[in-house]
Amino acid sequence: MDNNNYTQPNGNEQEGQYTSPQYTAQQMNGSEQNPYGTVPQQDTSAGAMAVVSLILGILSIISCCVGIGVIFGIVAIILGGISLSKGRGKGVSIGGLVTGIVGTIFSIIMIIYFIFIGIGVSATMQDPEFMQEYEAIMDSIDEL
Repeated sequence: MDNNNYTQPNGNEQEGQYTSPQYTAQQMNGSEQNPYGTVPQQDTSAGAMAVVSLILGILSIISCCVGIGVIFGIVAIILGGISLSKGRGKGVSIGGLVTGIVGTIFSIIMIIYFIFIGIGVSATMQDPEFMQEYEAIMDSIDEL
């Protein structure tokens, strides 16, 4: 029995000799197969933008009464649109867009509401009848 026969990767047998397998260019640069188990680097910037968009959208809803929610909402809309156009993190991008739009709308409504409240208070404070009643109430409180 001859133990010097080795099977080549291409199926040919040669006596007494073994040569290393021939790799293609795709196999050597790792695009087809990664023999060492490392993970190839991927572009995660669009996915990160989607997550930041969602976070800023949520912050815009939370901070809509303060007025800064408009800024968070607009940035969330922009980042959500960019990440959606890149095609990564589609669901998170849509979530960022929706929360950004809702937060921006709520913030604008709250800003308009506070402006009208300020105008109403200002007009009320200039009314002489109101001021007389207000001073009477304040005097009765001071007597207690």
